[in-house]
Amino acid sequence: MKERIIAYDYIRIVAMVLVVACHCFGDVSNTSSVVISLLSYLEAPCNGLFFAVSGALLLPINSHPTTRTYANTKGFITKRLRKVAIPTILWSIVYLALNGNLNLVSVCSIPFSAQGASVLWFMYVMVGMYLVAPIISPWLEKIDKKTLELYLGLWLISLCFPILKNWLIIDESVDGVLFNFSGYVGYFVLGYYLKKYGIQLKLSLLLYVIAFVIMIFVKLFVGDVKLYDGLWYLSVFCAVSMVFYWNMLEKISSHIKLSECETRSLGTISNLIFGVYFIHYGIIEYLIPHVGFISKMPYLVGYAIRIIIVFCGALILCYMISYLPLANYVIGYKHKIQE
Repeated sequence: MKERIIAYDYIRIVAMVLVVACHCFGDVSNTSSVVISLLSYLEAPCNGLFFAVSGALLLPINSHPTTRTYANTKGFITKRLRKVAIPTILWSIVYLALNGNLNLVSVCSIPFSAQGASVLWFMYVMVGMYLVAPIISPWLEKIDKKTLELYLGLWLISLCFPILKNWLIIDESVDGVLFNFSGYVGYFVLGYYLKKYGIQLKLSLLLYVIAFVIMIFVKLFVGDVKLYDGLWYLSVFCAVSMVFYWNMLEKISSHIKLSECETRSLGTISNLIFGVYFIHYGIIEYLIPHVGFISKMPYLVGYAIRIIIVFCGALILCYMISYLPLANYVIGYKHKIQE
């Protein structure tokens, strides 16, 4: 049995808080665009952190020499799909019913695209990574650090395309020279790299500051640059920010001493995070609009309250659901009652 890495629990929890924050902006018409841009930049690494921590925890899946590849691959995919795919189908149907779009076409489309709630796109990416994990695992076991860095370097170049295409003609289609190096799987592999080799905190901080300064400069002085055009999470700024957040959280977690009970509680919260992701959208869409006092507060105060209500509310609901017999198929986790 693998020893639990506490730092990864912190990373998953912080990533989920950032995801909730991204979805809790509400009405920003009377709020400074600079404030919204700053908050967006601070929260942008959320999905990258999720993908990277999955890579750190899961890759490579065939690391034990005595385990048969086929049996390991079959067991891996079955377990992972049960944890993510079944709850995704369930919550897609729930949200389709709630928003009045439950019909045959939308239900039949669930295996191919997010239905009912746009935020469920994340789960489709996760399923794709689970499917590719057995394929890239043998490669990761054999390559050296420099080869891995070559792949990640080419991936980072592809992440510069959303910015560079403001001045250059860049082919981002399937015909593009770096198309096969693009996509969220780069975060998946980056997580494995950070686990095995790591990047110095000082270096990641320097890169984060440089990226932050460039973002400000581009937004203020370069004119009509479409920083948010296309896939914002697949930008070099998000990747650099994600690495800094990762290192910072690892550093902080190494200085926090928890009791055995606190460690178990942290692990439980971490295990409930997938469920929080499924449920938080429903709270934002169907509960928060009825909490009238929030809109009367200063924007940042109301924003913080929305985040707290949504995250804590979803977490409490998930904790209660985790004791139900079929909780695994609802939130991807079932609480084990110790006798």
